[in-house]
Amino acid sequence: MKVVDLDQELSSLFRGEEMMAFFDFLLPLGDGERCEGLCRISRPRAGSGDGSYFSVLFMIDTPAPARRNQLDALLRDADWEACAERLPVRAEALPMPASEAGGDAWVMQVDFVLGAGPRITEERLCRDVVGALRSTLGIEAGEITTWQADAPAPAPAAGSATSGWQRALDRVRGRKR
Repeated sequence: MKVVDLDQELSSLFRGEEMMAFFDFLLPLGDGERCEGLCRISRPRAGSGDGSYFSVLFMIDTPAPARRNQLDALLRDADWEACAERLPVRAEALPMPASEAGGDAWVMQVDFVLGAGPRITEERLCRDVVGALRSTLGIEAGEITTWQADAPAPAPAAGSATSGWQRALDRVRGRKR
């Protein structure tokens, strides 16, 4: 039996895609509690020849085991087809199983395979994806930050500690500190 290194697989996935946008979110868990996370919207890298999908990746600081089970059930059982139907383009949703990346983040990805039809701008797609996620999951999304792959990353302030969210954001951007 072949052993799969999930960290390596996640890293490989990040290298094959480029980020279009990201945002922080609060996800209601159904028991009055909410969890906080970061969501990344990406597409295949330019020149890969495959522009037929985009991905939505949810990253949440590793919760307690009971919360992990709750998150797994909530996102696994979400109506992803209804979410895809709320988009302005024809798409089919393909949720992937959740995993823990490096033991410090719970991660789940949903790919949306695009059907034939007119294409829309990345900005509109990202805005509409967030709206569809609000309707489907009830998330409260923070500000949507669009990403320009050639823009330099800001340097951290001198003497500042790197937070867990900053490390997660760096991983989403494809860099490690």
